[in-house]
Parts: sequence; structure tokens; C-alpha cells
Amino acid sequence: MRDFDFIVSPAKLLTPEIVQMVSSIHEHKGKQELFLEANVDELKTLLEVALIQSTGASNRIEGISTGYVRV
Repeated sequence: MRDFDFIVSPAKLLTPEIVQMVSSIHEHKGKQELFLEANVDELKTLLEVALIQSTGASNRIEGISTGYVRV
């Protein structure tokens, strides 16, 4: 098992690159909500396609074969 140094390790994690990435994620969170509100119909279509593809991929991994109509 690894030991975690709670004094030294966090300082190593807060590099300028990581702080920039975290602030970039924070900045884009508001834009994501606006996108969700503006493109509801398109997102519903994408969600449906993603669910069908995910189900098909999962079935193939498990060795289950089904027709497209059933999925």
C-alpha cells in the first residue's frame, strides 16, 4: 500500500498547468448549461443515438446478438 504525504503531495499537485485546467473547467461550466438550454431537440436526438450505440456495444462485449429493431 502507498503512503500519502498530506503536507508535500498537495503542493506538488497545484502546478500552474493544473490550476489553469481547473479554472478552464470552471469557466466552461456556465457555457455548458446555456448549450443544454439552447439545443434541447438536438441533444435528445444525440442521447437516443448514444443509448442505442451503447446498448449495441455492451451486447457485443457480452457476446449477445440482437437485431437493430430489438435494441
